[in-house]
Amino acid sequence: MRIGWSAAAAAALLLAAAAFLLLRGEDGPPPGGPGAAPPAPAAAPGAPPPPATGTPGGAGGRPGPRTSAPPLPSDREGLLRLLAEEKDPARRILVIAALQNLGDPAAAPDLVALWRSETDWRVRVALLEAAAELGGPEVDALLAGILRSPEGDGRDWILFGEIAAAALAGRNTEEARGELGRLLREPGDGPRDDAALTRRSLILDALGMEGGPGSLALLASVSGDPSLPAEFRGRALRAVGAVDGPEAGRLLRESLARALETGDPAAAGEEDLRADAVMAIGMRGADPEGAAALAPLASGERAVPEEIRRLALGGLARTGGAESAAVLLAAARDPSVHAATRRSAWTAYGRVLGEAALPAMEEAVAAPGLAKGDRVDVVKAVARVGGKAAREVLERLAKSGDPDVARAASGFLR
Repeated sequence: MRIGWSAAAAAALLLAAAAFLLLRGEDGPPPGGPGAAPPAPAAAPGAPPPPATGTPGGAGGRPGPRTSAPPLPSDREGLLRLLAEEKDPARRILVIAALQNLGDPAAAPDLVALWRSETDWRVRVALLEAAAELGGPEVDALLAGILRSPEGDGRDWILFGEIAAAALAGRNTEEARGELGRLLREPGDGPRDDAALTRRSLILDALGMEGGPGSLALLASVSGDPSLPAEFRGRALRAVGAVDGPEAGRLLRESLARALETGDPAAAGEEDLRADAVMAIGMRGADPEGAAALAPLASGERAVPEEIRRLALGGLARTGGAESAAVLLAAARDPSVHAATRRSAWTAYGRVLGEAALPAMEEAVAAPGLAKGDRVDVVKAVARVGGKAAREVLERLAKSGDPDVARAASGFLR
């Protein structure tokens, strides 16, 4: 099992680079630049010039071969023995990488034991990633323990926790999902326990990145559990928004429908959950069914708070489609809609149609009775479309008899 690309994987890449540089420092070039020889003593007056020499092993002034570290063993026992004897962190990281590439699960318990006693954080990252990939009961117990009990520097724990959460989510077994479910539901020391909140966030993000049926089922269980805080359930919905496939879209639409049917969302703690479901549907990008779910909220057909309506308009900008564009244009032109929502609608309309939105935008600027702020907002939306056609519209608007429109358009042409 390979852990997905993440900050932890980036850290491993940096560690490998650090190991390479550290090893070069052991037998690197002498002062004076690559290939420079130590300064020779001054020759006595009248003495013949010294013969040309190279580095040891060379001839005729040509550099000889560089000394290098002995090759690593190719077997598990030899690598573990070298790892126990080696003191240099860079060499130890290379040995750990060799064990990881060897892929022998029998090395995992030794890596776990070494992780528990290691003090160098770079070596600990390498040990944990290697053990996580090799797997086994001892490894999974360690990974769950890391998530359950923060230790050491907070930044180190987040990095270790990210590795642990990604590895357990990637196991795709009932045992691993059960452990993650227990970790998600374990209470913290109060509603704002930072360690508990961080643990939950790491696990939910890892499940969303893994995105398999088992991970999606666990996210659905969490997001639909009314005994859990709405903030936590909303975070699970946003993790679902990162998952591809029709099942994730269906789950989000059903979650939004349930939240909208709640009699008093604020009293039931569902206010944030509606917003999270709307944002998650928008995160999925082009999705006709998602657009259909957001359209009644964006158009005002379904009464929702203004902030949720703005989020729905932004979501339609991502789900796209001609129907989404029609809803966005209607909201942008509606003077009864809040000014900030109209501004969002113009921007989203331009995002959905691109250059095809420019005629309606230019027409709106010239329409009588349009408020000064709205005219300037439409000019900004034209500029966000970008490209040659948008610039041509801005050039025409810069010659407008309306000083506010002309000033705004000219500002984007500089």
